[in-house]
Amino acid sequence: MLRIDHIAEDHRALKREVDELVVVAEHEVSMDRVLAGRMAERLERLTQRLGQHFEIEEQGGYLFEVVERRPGLGSRVQVLFEEHTVILSGAHQLSREVLGEPVPRDLGQRIIAFIETLRRHEIAEHDLIQQAFNEDLGSGD
Repeated sequence: MLRIDHIAEDHRALKREVDELVVVAEHEVSMDRVLAGRMAERLERLTQRLGQHFEIEEQGGYLFEVVERRPGLGSRVQVLFEEHTVILSGAHQLSREVLGEPVPRDLGQRIIAFIETLRRHEIAEHDLIQQAFNEDLGSGD
């Protein structure tokens, strides 16, 4: 149970980081250096959090339990793990761009699009877990 609590807290912390970044990105009226600096700080925190979050998932996290319960879902878990690399790379790219000169005018929109990709990924993980455990629970009926 402790591992599940740790993972749940990690998801809550990740959500807080994402929500803070959204607030800054949505207020992109004119991307000045001050706003870009705030975005850079939040992107850096989010990138670090994502690295830790993905490491937890890939090093024996709950997605392995999905495969243990439902081996047929292994290919979907593998796709989600591959998305980790793409998502983390996108976070690093945005972090570099926000510190560039000039700050890209569409950066706020691109950050919002990135966050939507991240959210879709997290939803796909959640749905996969629900499928594995709900099917497992329902198989005894």
